[in-house]
Amino acid sequence: MSRLAHELSADDAAALRQAAVWYARLCSGSAGDDDRREWALWHAASERHRRAWQQVDGLRDQLQALPGGVSGQTLRAAARRRRVVLRGLLLMGGAGGAAWWVQRQVPWLDVTADLRTATAERLRRTLPDGSTLVLNARSAVDVVFTPRRRLLRLRAGEILVETAAAAASMPKWVVETPFGTVTALGTRFTVGIDGDGARVQVLDKAVRVAPAGGDRTQVLSAGEGLRFTRDGWDAPARIAGEPAAWVDGRLVAVDMPLAEWVAAFGRYRHGHIGCSPELADMKVSGVFPLDDAERALAVLGHAFPIRVVRRTRYWVSIQPRWRNGSAGA
Repeated sequence: MSRLAHELSADDAAALRQAAVWYARLCSGSAGDDDRREWALWHAASERHRRAWQQVDGLRDQLQALPGGVSGQTLRAAARRRRVVLRGLLLMGGAGGAAWWVQRQVPWLDVTADLRTATAERLRRTLPDGSTLVLNARSAVDVVFTPRRRLLRLRAGEILVETAAAAASMPKWVVETPFGTVTALGTRFTVGIDGDGARVQVLDKAVRVAPAGGDRTQVLSAGEGLRFTRDGWDAPARIAGEPAAWVDGRLVAVDMPLAEWVAAFGRYRHGHIGCSPELADMKVSGVFPLDDAERALAVLGHAFPIRVVRRTRYWVSIQPRWRNGSAGA
C-alpha cells in the first residue's frame, strides 16, 4: 500500500470513501435534486468532507483538461490513468461498495469508446456502409470502418447489428469481442458480453463464430444462438422468445432463469438489483417493460412466488416469498 494510504487516519479514509461514492452517484446521470441537496449537506458537514471531495473531484479536472483534438491513443492512456487514480482512492478508503457503484454507474469508465450508453439508455446509429447498429443499456463499442475493414469492437454490454447489402469486393463484416469474433454472412444478429464469455443470437441469415484461442469456427443459422469463450463454445441451441425485443424496450422471457432476468434489468435500473441464490434458476416467463423497472418488479412479484426487498432506493433484492414455512419479513 502507498505511503499516503498508510498516513490516512480512519476518519480520513472513511471521508474519502464517501466522497468517491458521492462522485459516482452525482456522475451517474440519474442524480436528482434530492441527491444534490444530500450531497451539499454532507459536503458542508465538515472540513474533512471538503478535503476528501477536492481529492476525488480532481479527477474531473483531469478529464476536462484534455484538449479536444487529442489522439485516440492519448485519450485511452488518459482514461487508464483516471481509472488507476480512482481505484487508488477507493482502495485507500476501503470502498468496496463505492468500487461496485463506480463500475456499474459512471459513464466515463468507457469514455474512450466511440459509442456508449449509460444505465436505462439505448442508442441507434446508421454506420458508414448503411448498416444499422443498436446498443443496449450499459454498452460500449468502437467503430472501425476503413477501405479494408468493417469492424465493431464490443467492449461491454450488448449490440444488435443489421448489415446492409454490400458488394462482394467489400471487406467482411466483423464484431470483435475479448473472447473471439463473429463474422456476418449477410445477416441480423445480436452479440453480448456474458461474464467470462460472449453470446451471439442470429435473427436472419447466418454468422461465423471464431473463438480467440483456437482455429476452429462454428456457423450459426437464423434462429440459433450460442455462448462462446476464448477456448470454444457451447452447443448451438434454438432461440427462445424474442432476443432483440430490448430494441423496442421489452424483455420477452420464455422459461428464463431468474438470474438472467435480473441481469437484463440490471442494465435498466440505477443501483443494485439481485436475487437469492436459491432463486437463480427459477424459470420466469412473460413480457416485461424494460423502461419501467419498478412496474416489471411488481409484475414479477404478482406472478411468481417471490418478494421484492428494498433496503434503500438503490438496493433491491428478490427473495423467496416463503422461507422455512413462514412468510418472509
